[in-house]
Amino acid sequence: MEIQPTQNLENLVPVESFKPSILLQFTRHSEKEKSPMGDSFSNDKDQKVQLTEAGIQLAVEAGKSKIPFIQDLGMIISWKDRSLHTAILHAYNQIGETSLEGLKNLLIGRYGRKYLVDQKLSLDSLPGSFLFGPKKINLKSWFLESDRLAKEAEDEFTTTYSKASMNIAKIVQKYIKVLSSWENIVESKKDIDNSYSQYQNQMQRFLGTHGLVAESFLMALIQNKNGNEAVISWISYLPSQDQFGINEGYSVKIFRDNRGKIIININCNNQEFIFTKEDVDRIVK
Repeated sequence: MEIQPTQNLENLVPVESFKPSILLQFTRHSEKEKSPMGDSFSNDKDQKVQLTEAGIQLAVEAGKSKIPFIQDLGMIISWKDRSLHTAILHAYNQIGETSLEGLKNLLIGRYGRKYLVDQKLSLDSLPGSFLFGPKKINLKSWFLESDRLAKEAEDEFTTTYSKASMNIAKIVQKYIKVLSSWENIVESKKDIDNSYSQYQNQMQRFLGTHGLVAESFLMALIQNKNGNEAVISWISYLPSQDQFGINEGYSVKIFRDNRGKIIININCNNQEFIFTKEDVDRIVK
């Protein structure tokens, strides 16, 4: 089944070049060191699991295919060390520095540090949860079963499909609200030096996350618009037919069309999806 998320948006009007926009790039972390066996995904040990040397180089290479990071307009956001390190390497892939601490030092701008932490990007679990069960959780079973398994176990802590989709939707909602302020800032610069036009008037955020998390947001959008079968179809389209591989993810571009309607454009594995603010709001219950 071919996914047609734009089928109900026939009144969408093309936008002018370089209208103010916000770009969010969600990416799974690169190759990591082995996590402590038996520990949860939320304790201090897992928080500090680092990228391997190979993972660092893979992240640098992956970053070369990303839209160039503009420090004045950008921010790096993550939760755990490995996902933060990956996001920074994707942004700063043309320099020699690759250590996490060294890169953090580069992210000190005129108005403070240029990286933030946000637990909504994390994958959390307690030891013994369904994520560690005898049956391996893949993206399809995560979509179809994770909420039920957590409910049956009375586990309110472990991240599930619904929780992850809602968490990412809340992040996107935040930047939908920021768009108006960003438009005003861009407009105010036009009469001074029009300096943001050289960056296509685009605010940037690089967000490092984990397998199953970012996928959930896009799956929820597809599910609400096209149903469960469309989600299963999308999963089968992915290169691994499973969760994102290391350094994989998607971009979310937030902008207004020429009629003033806020549009959410998602680009993932050469597929383009167009949704509305209302589609995002529907996920956040």
